[in-house]
Amino acid sequence: PLPPPPPPPPPARRFICVQSAIDLPDADFFPLSGNDLKPDAWAKVTLADKPSSGFEWKMLAENLQEELLQDLHKLADPLVKAAGGTASADGVCRTATRDNENAPRWQHCCEFTGASEGQIYVVSLFDEDALYGMSDYLGYAAVSVSSSDGEHTVAIEDGYGQGKLIVYIENQPASPEKYESGQTPGVPMAHYGEDCWDKCGGKGGPCPSFCGHRGACCRDGHQEEDCPVHDWQAPAGAAFTAGS
Repeated sequence: PLPPPPPPPPPARRFICVQSAIDLPDADFFPLSGNDLKPDAWAKVTLADKPSSGFEWKMLAENLQEELLQDLHKLADPLVKAAGGTASADGVCRTATRDNENAPRWQHCCEFTGASEGQIYVVSLFDEDALYGMSDYLGYAAVSVSSSDGEHTVAIEDGYGQGKLIVYIENQPASPEKYESGQTPGVPMAHYGEDCWDKCGGKGGPCPSFCGHRGACCRDGHQEEDCPVHDWQAPAGAAFTAGS
């Protein structure tokens, strides 16, 4: 008898990192003045088949709004409000909420190993309203799974139709022998804004085990060795926190 065929190679690791947004609308309606109009923004990432017509794109937008209505009870989940948001497990990936920001920065990575070339990542954005216990739908950005590795700036569609989203795409080859360590690098960015000093051996700089292979442990207002201060802003008053 013929030997059994070799097992298929493990799937490539696919990451989309929701880095930040710019020019989000003033979506908070109470109180009606000052900086409190800025949204308390969070995002979730899902996979969808790429629409092939204008009608299908319209249906996608309508479905996103309907999902919001069905999903409000999950907003009380403490993981959603945690600094790191939630992981994906090829389902839904959520960021944390950034309060009162027109240009929020999440640096939250989602892994979708099962994504295929014909699909899109749909990043839906919301303004959390603690007063009424629900969220306003700000719009969505669509990013092709087949997008090249690197940073992409994408217009926010539907909803308020205002602002842009900055995402980072990374597709890691399925063959671990491509890497000197014999393993894929893992998550690009992790634990943004969290205390990283002890987890990173009591020093600043690159810390792939906790901050991701593109992240670093840095202190706000100080230029630690190898900290990418040009590409990262720590939360105000932070000590050593993870960023990228």
